[in-house]
Amino acid sequence: MSQFKTHIDPSSPTRLAERQQNEELRSTWFRALVAGFVILLIVLSSSFWTLNRTEDARKWVAHSFEVQKALTHVLSSLQDAETGQRGFLLTGEEKYLEPFNAALTLLDSNFAKVKQLTLDNAEQQKNLVYAKPLIDEKMDELAKTISLYRSRGSLAAIDLVNTNRGKAVMDELRLILFNMQERERVLLNQREENLKFDGSIVQAVNLISFLLLSVVGTLVIFRLRGLLKKQVEADRIIRQSQKMESLGSLASGIAHDINNMLVPISNITSSVIKRLPKDAKEGHDLGFVIRAAGQVQFLVKKILEFSRQGSGVLEREEAAELVETALALIQPLKPPLIHLNVNIDENVGQVMVDKSQISAVLINLASNAFDAIEGQKGEVTISLSISKDLNLRQDKKACAYAHIVVKDNGQGMTEETRRRAMDPFFTTKEVGKGTGMGLAIAYGIISNHNGRLIIETLLGEGTSMNIYLPLYEDVIIA
Repeated sequence: MSQFKTHIDPSSPTRLAERQQNEELRSTWFRALVAGFVILLIVLSSSFWTLNRTEDARKWVAHSFEVQKALTHVLSSLQDAETGQRGFLLTGEEKYLEPFNAALTLLDSNFAKVKQLTLDNAEQQKNLVYAKPLIDEKMDELAKTISLYRSRGSLAAIDLVNTNRGKAVMDELRLILFNMQERERVLLNQREENLKFDGSIVQAVNLISFLLLSVVGTLVIFRLRGLLKKQVEADRIIRQSQKMESLGSLASGIAHDINNMLVPISNITSSVIKRLPKDAKEGHDLGFVIRAAGQVQFLVKKILEFSRQGSGVLEREEAAELVETALALIQPLKPPLIHLNVNIDENVGQVMVDKSQISAVLINLASNAFDAIEGQKGEVTISLSISKDLNLRQDKKACAYAHIVVKDNGQGMTEETRRRAMDPFFTTKEVGKGTGMGLAIAYGIISNHNGRLIIETLLGEGTSMNIYLPLYEDVIIA
């Protein structure tokens, strides 16, 4: 038994193209990963730096609040001590000395806290050096008046108060503590501004990082989409080529079988008709059989023409015959509820076309028109006319066109759908009912014929697909 092995030449164009596409995909992925890693490194580094700055700024803001709070406690302790002393001097009751006694306990700890919090600030430390003797002097003055009241009475204590030394010391202390608080307010404002600025830096870094990632991601996606589309399109072309070859072989075989069956039908029927009297009713009926057989032969011929792939060679064709050929294949596709109107001007003239490609376009547009009516009663109109002096060419030169219209009174399109209708892979049909390639391919075919495909539509009123193919005379002139 002989064995057959399939050998694929690695240097064949298909293999070379496949390897090139794979290399492009790998290269794109590698560049994307490198770019993503670099951007991620930049983002992490900048984020770490800005977060540290922000955290430091928050700490200094909190520190300023703590200093102001501690200074307020020092001043409150002094005021409480003074309040307790006055209450005692006025009433002589010991209970009024409770604020004074509490101040003696809290004042040293509050002062020590301020000193600890301001170790980083030489100016504030200097103010504390001035304030400490005054605090001691004030507390001594208050304690002495209380002692005099107890030992010598209220007059002796009041005489000491009337010297106004205690008032002068308290005023000086208030001024020092106020200046220290004002200094902390200035620092607080500066630190809050630094915090806002650092927050702005964080936002800016995040925004720039996001934009960079978005740009790189978008570029990579578009690049990959382009490569994948090329691969999908190459696969589609191969599958379509194989499908059309198979369809051509199948159609050829079916045509031979049908023709073989039609030959005896036509011959025997013709023989029977000849043997019948001329006025026989049977002869008239058998004439329908002959005509039906002729129509079947015509339809098989059109199917054979459609199943062949376009050769890419443009030939002169009568525009009217071109549309009528497509109509022969469109009629069987028409749903029962839809009425097909045909309006063809037989005198439009000739066009330079690939007949099978234009037939495929017309069948696709007619099929879309049938689908747009969605199984309801409706009308589809296919018309051919001549449009003169149209300015549709890139060189802006006016010429005459064969104008083919496929119009339906279906649901129509929105403006957004109309704009995207000829984009590859865009479809409004359910999954499995459309690939989104029909109009894109139709647009490409008409463009390759130097023509135009224009959509006119209104939501709820229907759609007109307008094909403009330059007439043969204008093609020659151009």
